[in-house]
Amino acid sequence: MANKAIINEVGLEISIKVDIDLSDNTSLELRYTKPDGSTGKWINPLVTYVLDNTQHFVRYTTQNTTDVDQAGIWYFQVRAIGNGYDLYGTRARYTFAEKMAGTF
Repeated sequence: MANKAIINEVGLEISIKVDIDLSDNTSLELRYTKPDGSTGKWINPLVTYVLDNTQHFVRYTTQNTTDVDQAGIWYFQVRAIGNGYDLYGTRARYTFAEKMAGTF
């Protein structure tokens, strides 16, 4: 998925590529900063680690229309805690736009 999407979508997959195997994690967080500077996080079990072929990802699928509620640039960062580690990933950038106005 390109890092562009529409706000207020339910079922939108936010997928962040990570460089290491996190399958033994005990806690996963997907932290975010909204365009207005406010911050928050989603945690497991809603945030999951996925091995896709040889690529490692941390994923969150939006549950509510309020999950991504601001148009603009969002920043995401993975935090993974496991046996002997507490790691933060590099920031990923997504751009979210508003839906087109009007009825079609």
